[in-house]
Amino acid sequence: MPNNVSSPRGKLTQAQILEKAEELLVSEGFHAMSMRKVADACGISTGNLTYHFASKNELIDAIISSVFDKYGASTDPYTPTDQTASNHMNLRERISWVMWDSSQKETIALFTELWALAKHSETSHKSLQRFYKVTLKTLERSLARDYPNADDERLRSAARLIQTVAEGTVVTSAFRADRSRKQLRKDIEIFSEAVDHILSTDSGES
Repeated sequence: MPNNVSSPRGKLTQAQILEKAEELLVSEGFHAMSMRKVADACGISTGNLTYHFASKNELIDAIISSVFDKYGASTDPYTPTDQTASNHMNLRERISWVMWDSSQKETIALFTELWALAKHSETSHKSLQRFYKVTLKTLERSLARDYPNADDERLRSAARLIQTVAEGTVVTSAFRADRSRKQLRKDIEIFSEAVDHILSTDSGES
């Protein structure tokens, strides 16, 4: 576990370390990323780095936790963390955000590395399992706010579908240079209508 730092300066340092470490993970990959490279990128000594994160694996686990925060796992998944329950995204906005984000070069590189790590590290595997489980459940809750008449089965189906499309967009975007922004907008529109149909059928929603 990262060293428990209570001072504002210490917390800021950890946030800076995680930011630089994630950048290196995306640009160079897990095997090329080293504690020394992270320390150099942060402008600190390796000893200072290991005070905050004792090992490379511990640092990777902390990056996964920061991904939780980025995707708002404690509020709405796939929703920026400055959103609140009274100002959350509607269905199309949420789907648009996740599909645009999933098609970005940085997101593709990050999740490609995390998936590879999960195949060889039990800790990383469990962390990603928890990530998907939590985001799925919180996505169900956020959809329930938009579709209060939808039953639990439809909410679960819609949440799983959105999560699956998010991961699929990451994979296909890595190999589909021909997919234009115009085509992605069209895909978002069609997918949003499909999910809305799942949640609205026999529920009185339009």
